[in-house]
Amino acid sequence: MKIIIRNNQSLLDVAVQYRGTAEAAFEIALANNISITDDLTTGQELIIPNTRYYNKIVSEYYEGKGFLPATSISDDFINNLVDPEIGEMIININFKPKALKNS
Repeated sequence: MKIIIRNNQSLLDVAVQYRGTAEAAFEIALANNISITDDLTTGQELIIPNTRYYNKIVSEYYEGKGFLPATSISDDFINNLVDPEIGEMIININFKPKALKNS
């Protein structure tokens, strides 16, 4: 089967949607000569092979409900966040667990 990637879909989204399990992402990547970590492009065509990993219940549920997962976040999205108010904390540098606060 061939599919067309929708906006913000990741390989894991595709695996769960069409094969019912994230484990299928590895075989889908191999069938398409891509890495599991590659960003997919809107409109990109992928082959969905029959895989060892398949969960019929999940796959049919997604299809029956018309779910189209799209959970990918691009680098552009992250770089364009305006004051996300989420910083970083480094344990024992600027974040100390309660047990260590008095030391």
